[in-house]
Amino acid sequence: MQQLDTMCGIVNVPSTGEPVAYLCDPTEDGGPAPEPVVLPWITTTDFQSFDIPASDFHAVPASWAVTNRETGFYADGNTRYIDLELLGFPVQVRATPIRYEWDFGDGTTYSTTNTGGTPETVDEATITHSYTEPGPVTVRLTTVYSGMFSIAGGNWIIIEGTASVESEPLPLEVFRFHKYLVDENCLENPDGPDCG
Repeated sequence: MQQLDTMCGIVNVPSTGEPVAYLCDPTEDGGPAPEPVVLPWITTTDFQSFDIPASDFHAVPASWAVTNRETGFYADGNTRYIDLELLGFPVQVRATPIRYEWDFGDGTTYSTTNTGGTPETVDEATITHSYTEPGPVTVRLTTVYSGMFSIAGGNWIIIEGTASVESEPLPLEVFRFHKYLVDENCLENPDGPDCG
């Protein structure tokens, strides 16, 4: 395996556009330099084809919501690493979340760079949504990643473009919120307002 500590630079071969490493002469004996070595290169298409782990996300409350009341949401913001071997070189790919695309399941979407933190209550949540109609909804999250890669522990190289990864959908049941002022309770009058 060629060692990158003998690499003088990276250029693109005009005929193919492939990146290559021009290696210095490690013997320093004045002899001819070794032939260029083709390096692995990560394209946008490559990056989008990798199995980048999806973000975990949660709702507060965890599985239900109430109409006209805020529900909180948050996701993890972890950088993902993928280890590969390409053309005989060890390659590490780094995927960093840069945007979160929320679909709250009622036709409302929201885009943010914020993970939402880890709120314990709805009042602490920075990402919230209020549902207006009761019934089941499915919340979806797509995380957009930017990428970089490193060949054999060398410098990080930017990958052009981004990769979008969908998380496992989260089902919520939205309940209607209402209250009545009544003169008697449901035990005394089961046919009263909001009883049954």
